[in-house]
Amino acid sequence: MKIFTTPVNLKFLCLAMVFMLCGTLAANAQNNTTGGCSVTTTWNGTAWSNGEPNTGVRAVIAGNYTSSANISACNLTVNNGAQVTISVGTTLTVNNEITVNSNSSLIIQNNANFVQINDSAINNGTITVVRNSSSLYRLDYTLWSSPVSGQQLQSFSPATSSNRFYDYTYSTDNSGNVAEMYSSVNAAANFETAKSYLIRMPNTDNASGYNSGTSALTFEGTFTGIATNGTVTKTLATLGNRYTAVGNPYASAINVQDFFAANSEVLDPAAGLYFWRKKNDTNAGSYATLTRDAYVYNHANGQEQFGGEQWDELFNEASSQNWVINPGQGFLVKTAEGVANPQLVFNNAMRRGDVHNNQFFRTAQDDQKSRVWLDLTGNNAFSQTAIVYSNTATTGLDYGRDGKLITSGAVALYSVADATNLTIQARPAFQNNDVVVMGYMANTAGNYTISIHRKDGVFAEGQNIYIKDNVTGAIHNLSNGDYSFTTAAGTFNDRFTVVYATEVLGNNTPAITNNDVIVYKQDAVINISAGTNQITDVAVYDISGRKLYGSSSVNASQTVINGLQVAQEMLIVEINTVKGKVSKKILF
Repeated sequence: MKIFTTPVNLKFLCLAMVFMLCGTLAANAQNNTTGGCSVTTTWNGTAWSNGEPNTGVRAVIAGNYTSSANISACNLTVNNGAQVTISVGTTLTVNNEITVNSNSSLIIQNNANFVQINDSAINNGTITVVRNSSSLYRLDYTLWSSPVSGQQLQSFSPATSSNRFYDYTYSTDNSGNVAEMYSSVNAAANFETAKSYLIRMPNTDNASGYNSGTSALTFEGTFTGIATNGTVTKTLATLGNRYTAVGNPYASAINVQDFFAANSEVLDPAAGLYFWRKKNDTNAGSYATLTRDAYVYNHANGQEQFGGEQWDELFNEASSQNWVINPGQGFLVKTAEGVANPQLVFNNAMRRGDVHNNQFFRTAQDDQKSRVWLDLTGNNAFSQTAIVYSNTATTGLDYGRDGKLITSGAVALYSVADATNLTIQARPAFQNNDVVVMGYMANTAGNYTISIHRKDGVFAEGQNIYIKDNVTGAIHNLSNGDYSFTTAAGTFNDRFTVVYATEVLGNNTPAITNNDVIVYKQDAVINISAGTNQITDVAVYDISGRKLYGSSSVNASQTVINGLQVAQEMLIVEINTVKGKVSKKILF
């Protein structure tokens, strides 16, 4: 058969191709305006026009909307002056971008979440994210990070004095010495993405007792700007101690385990995450520590950013796979040594909904952990440390699992591994012949107490926990009660060991040494403690050998000397015990 092609045939063929091309272009244009979402449903203030949206359906909200459950959409547009509120405990999940047109609003309430999936989606228009601080006093601070761009510091907390906004900075003097500190920052500046700022509470408020400092207030932080989405990087410090104040950059919680996993190349292998938790109190430590295994807080008269002591339960009784860092939360990280141009990473894969630190989770512990938390108290100061046994940990320093000590309060209790002082130490699966070296720091001499704060795993099943005082020789079962001791001021890296079977310690009873006796001055009184050793008599001499005091009938392990009428000078205190005699010098 012979086919003839005529100009008319060609004309129709060309027209058909044009129509096909135009159809394709139109379809592509439609997809571009809807973010690839082929179906649209519109909320008119009462009902959805095409059923409830999901991650494959574009949502247009043209009337006021308040979530009573989770809501998801392929992309989201808010227009027509509508006010959209994502309520406490609910999550908005959007595959692509959101657009909030003028005179409309999208509000993410405290303990609600806004999660985005597509890293490349670009948001349009401003949203509002609300985050509440814990109940804090007038001179207290919170470490804040913004989940939006374009938020000014001063307008975030208008009643905060303009000179009470700080960022964490480094400076180097002419000799090359590096200093790190919180430095005042211009309150007219905007929050930088993924950077946290230390901000004092409002200077004045109408709440009863707040201005006088006798009552606390929950500050409602309101962030307004364009929602942060996608991969965010933050350059980390390489100077000094290499700490950087960073923060969750999203309007949703981020998962702790995912954060550690994504940053294993740039974070110090033995450092945790450090959260500001400090009432305006010099005795209280500034930071709580979180690793992949445990959370350790530093008691500050019940005050802590975003949740107080309940964080102790919310983290430590929850499955660690569910641990999150909430929106608005700032924290410190420590850079690994020797990393060139270290960049911390946040990404959408870390983002979570329906998981909040104010919820109470009770799930099985991961990989058969057994943990004990120990408290050190005395002289109105507090410190806490944790020992974690896990079948996936080692006796070395494990990334994301061991948490280095930050010393910032009047006391610090810690364990020691690889010549490193640790607030949290992860060790291999529990064996009752294990020995853990413990140290402490005390700025003030006096009496202190070590006690068990909480325990789980084998410790909750009856395993004994002993502490040995290497100065006094005392071996005390903490499972039966607290252990009290006396100390001079200073740092002592090996005074205590924690063991779980008394036979591990042996039965040696050496003669008394100078280290076995503590002598310190408190006000005008000299305090003497010989631990478990009995003191028989005490004498005090000046540097020339003149006897100033003597007592020959002490017959106790502790005694005090008062009433000495001497000028400031060096004294020699001679202590006789049933195990021998020691002499100690003291500046009176």
